Amino acid sequence: MPTDRASAISHSFLAFSLCVAIILAGCDSPAVAERHFQAFGTTVHLIVADVDNRQAQATLDEIERDFAGISLDWYAFGTGELARINARLAHEQPAAVR
Repeated sequence: MPTDRASAISHSFLAFSLCVAIILAGCDSPAVAERHFQAFGTTVHLIVADVDNRQAQATLDEIERDFAGISLDWYAFGTGELARINARLAHEQPAAVR
């Protein structure tokens, strides 16, 4: 009888595995778009899920461009917006923050 029991367990496991495989094959995983880039002295990692890939890539491109611009404008040792504000303040002039 041990071989019959082992065979039954083996068949049960095989049937269970097959059911799990069929169920998982029927599940659509959401589309995921990822982007890594440097900004503000660190690595930025963005993940967009469950969106059309073209739309996701366009959005990630826009975010990366925005971060690059902000990083340049507000870099402490750069020549962007922060440098302009600091120069005005150094001469005791008012400085509007945009």
